[in-house]
Amino acid sequence: MAQLHSAVAPYLDASKTPSLEQLAHVAVSTHSGPVGGCISKVASRWAEAFPGSRAADVALNGVKLKLLVPKGQVMRSEGTFPQPQPHSKKAALILRHTILRMYRQGVCTPMTRKEATGMAQPPMYHRVWLREKKSDGDGDPDLAIKQQDWDRLAKVLKAWRMIISLNLGVNKFGLAQKFKGRTATHAVQLLRTGDVMVYVDVEDAYYNVPLNKLYSRLCAFWMDDPVLRQLAPWGWKLLTLMFGLWSAPRDFILQLRAVLGLTLSWGIRLSDLMDDILLAATTVEQSLQHSMVLLLVLRHFNWRIKLEKLALIPAKFATTVDGGYLRCTASRSICRNRNG
Repeated sequence: MAQLHSAVAPYLDASKTPSLEQLAHVAVSTHSGPVGGCISKVASRWAEAFPGSRAADVALNGVKLKLLVPKGQVMRSEGTFPQPQPHSKKAALILRHTILRMYRQGVCTPMTRKEATGMAQPPMYHRVWLREKKSDGDGDPDLAIKQQDWDRLAKVLKAWRMIISLNLGVNKFGLAQKFKGRTATHAVQLLRTGDVMVYVDVEDAYYNVPLNKLYSRLCAFWMDDPVLRQLAPWGWKLLTLMFGLWSAPRDFILQLRAVLGLTLSWGIRLSDLMDDILLAATTVEQSLQHSMVLLLVLRHFNWRIKLEKLALIPAKFATTVDGGYLRCTASRSICRNRNG
């Protein structure tokens, strides 16, 4: 913590104002290594900052799922293994490349034969499906690879989100826990006349938080694909939180709020909207100073952020709530691309 305090001190007492280039440099430096469970790589920092806390335990051991299993019963999913899943050609290609990307990022890993067949509690296999996030998802992933159009391939994959249908498996045994998320209205209430807002988006939000190894086999999935069968004949198990897991929103936001609590204690105004962080400041200079503090804190605890979405937004363009979302009509990008 001494290292972190010495790094942020000049910006807290307003003796130093960073440039946009310096902010971009710090933001780019957060992207080192795979995102899968990345906060666990600095578990000692979490233990030092939050001794004996849930946040430190999650960073060290991963999230432990709270399950309610009737006595004498073994948890089973409604699916069987192997189980063919009907997908269109395009969906199958996108799922294949998405799973391979997750594998490279350390989000999932192949199960061994012993894990699949040699334990009293069998793994729980779940189906996977796609949900479109953006409108630029049209395109053939294989064609982009053949043409070596890596930018196009990245756009195709980012336009879709893979969901694991855990509702027919491990979610049935999940213990309901109270959780209250923040709304866009709460973020707007932070703003005052003449404020400048800074927008920070946590990249691959759930993937930053590790899942305890004892529960990985309960969040398994399998896809009938020739390439994936060669890599993982016994299916895949999750190593991090995932979209579709009932407790993922709560587990993620509690971990993020532990870190944001440090910045709040230093008098910085900010709010979390799930994987979005909104910071408010009275002047542009203060917004740059407080943004640097926030980025240094996120980097210290090894969070990943989306560089292309890091932006300054005048408050007069950020005070409209539309359908539960904060509508921003003007912004100034801090990081225009991943090269800073």
